[in-house]
Amino acid sequence: MYYNPMSSPYPVCKTNNSLSCGELIHGLALKHGVLGSYYADNALMDMCIGLNEADRCFCGMLETNIITWNTMVAGYEKSDPYEALNLYSRMESKGVANALIDVYAKCGSIMSSFKIFSGMSSKSVISWTSMIIGYGPHRHGKEALELFDEMVRSGVRPDQIVFVVVLNACSYTGLVDEGLRYFKSMVSDYNITPDQEIYGCIVDLLGRAGRVKEEYELIDSMSFIPDESIWGAFFGSCKALGELGKLATNRVLELRPSVAGTYLTLANIYAADGKWGDVAWIRKLLRKIGK
Repeated sequence: MYYNPMSSPYPVCKTNNSLSCGELIHGLALKHGVLGSYYADNALMDMCIGLNEADRCFCGMLETNIITWNTMVAGYEKSDPYEALNLYSRMESKGVANALIDVYAKCGSIMSSFKIFSGMSSKSVISWTSMIIGYGPHRHGKEALELFDEMVRSGVRPDQIVFVVVLNACSYTGLVDEGLRYFKSMVSDYNITPDQEIYGCIVDLLGRAGRVKEEYELIDSMSFIPDESIWGAFFGSCKALGELGKLATNRVLELRPSVAGTYLTLANIYAADGKWGDVAWIRKLLRKIGK
């Protein structure tokens, strides 16, 4: 995909309500064979939105992307709501709606994400997950959990991915007890065996709440050897080493971690305790992995 300079005049024509000028530019583009790029086609369609020309442009595109569908839906929501609903349905069949939910959420427009989500006639576990993901990072943890519960009531069975999303949402918003409840439900109600990623979510959940002892006990109870990402999350919640921290330090160094962040976190904790000799030792280990 490349930038097409023929896309630049279309927004100007739209702003000045000069459709005839836009049509001349479109004819020039056709003459020189420079249509067929996302940029030019989407800009043309945006200029013509609400008119038959927009439909013809849309139908004539060899490929469509998220911007294409979003442009069409946004235009028809104002001029022809029934056609907008029809486009929503077509978006679902193409799998575009889930991507739009994700894009709007990442841009911070949760209301736009939910608008698309609500307009879907059929929601898969991917649709629900995309919407729940949108809530978490923006600290809408309760809304994320309510949506998860609604998903379960609708008959959609949650998978491991959506549980990771729910646990992260709990972690972002400090809903520790709720997160632990969903973790237990995942194991007992859905027979999903927790892996490193799931345990990492719980370690982070407990750590953010300052429940370091429970965090360590959870790591110690794992049926597999925790990797350095688990220990990294644990050290991230330690303001000072203490006895648990010393035990954890020995165990993580036995793994010979390869991630520099693990060593840097340890060095910072030692520095906070005023143990400068240990800081120098950790930095020496860090230099070794860089060679």
